[in-house]
Amino acid sequence: MQKTIIYKLKEFPTPSETFVVSNMVAAIDAGYEVEIVTDIRHPLSFSSQPELTKKYKLLKRTNTLNDTLLNRWSLLDPFYLFYFLKFCILKRKFDLSYLHILGFYRKYRKNTVFHVHFGSSLPPLHYLKRIGFLKSKIVVTFHGYGAHFLASKETAPQLIKFYNEAISRVTVNSNYLKQILLKKGIRDDLIEVVPIGIDSGFFSRKSSKKPSEVLKLITIGRCIPLKGQHLGLRLVEKLISKGLSVQYTLVGEGPEVARLKALATELNISEHIVFAGKKSQLEIAKLLEDQDVFLMTSTADKDGRREAFGLVSLEAQAMELVVVGFNSGGFPETLRDGVTGYVVPDGDLDAMAQKIEVLYNDRSLLLKMGAEGRKFVTEQFSKQNTTDKYLDLY
Repeated sequence: MQKTIIYKLKEFPTPSETFVVSNMVAAIDAGYEVEIVTDIRHPLSFSSQPELTKKYKLLKRTNTLNDTLLNRWSLLDPFYLFYFLKFCILKRKFDLSYLHILGFYRKYRKNTVFHVHFGSSLPPLHYLKRIGFLKSKIVVTFHGYGAHFLASKETAPQLIKFYNEAISRVTVNSNYLKQILLKKGIRDDLIEVVPIGIDSGFFSRKSSKKPSEVLKLITIGRCIPLKGQHLGLRLVEKLISKGLSVQYTLVGEGPEVARLKALATELNISEHIVFAGKKSQLEIAKLLEDQDVFLMTSTADKDGRREAFGLVSLEAQAMELVVVGFNSGGFPETLRDGVTGYVVPDGDLDAMAQKIEVLYNDRSLLLKMGAEGRKFVTEQFSKQNTTDKYLDLY
């Protein structure tokens, strides 16, 4: 019998679901029946991978809670009445919305596996599992944000107990993220590190790299404090003051865009900065082909949150860019320091500028490290390796 995987998300599709879509596509290609359960279903225009979303008919596979309606008369059914009462006792509240939840999830209760992407997407599966309604295996993947804000065993002992007793496996993309979950109280043997792999065929140069007189720098990511684009702008000011000819492209949207543009004006570097806005994966691949150095400017935000991994670092290396970034979060796990790029102390712009200056003055080193980067990524972070690890979990 064909196995079924239900992907549970808060919303789908979204601009940042690149890895999630890749996970779904790999499962379909491996012969699994795939369905998507989400709280909010967006139109195709929200997707960063519209081509794949259409090709694999992912929106047609997507269901929301509103797709199933039950009325109070369903309580006359002994099956629903039994689990409805257990749900009310667990939640210590009488709420007819629980009946609606039971009606929606009934067809999924004995499926092979639920794969929950992002810890915040778990509800109401943990309640359904605790009352014995849901029989399926549950795999939860944390991508960063959810792990940081997951309650600890001190503040939410029942939730952590549920993870340790009822979740089949918790996956993270870096050892950095694993350490965060261990501190929250999740069992060590429950957590598996599954680094995100990339499609090195998609992210590959179409022509040989030819460095220009102007060193082209790029940062890709949502414009929020954690991504540290403001530090990239201050770095450019330093480089220009040293007499280096550079151009810095910022790809992404977000609440900090206006402030970043104002900072570029304040630093008098606007003519060296390109605000490229939101780009699709295909557009990003084409853009990377014309760049030299990827700046991983991610740092800590006001909540102490850091980059969990840094998939874009792998994509840049696959395109033969040298990556230079701060020692923050899980990013250092994405490169070989001194071979495919450089890791400098968090927030140390002088150290980062020094590494950029070395590459600026030695273009042969730039090419050599770029080639090493592609070799490293294709050997260590292939999409197939990630796919195989997830399929083993299913």
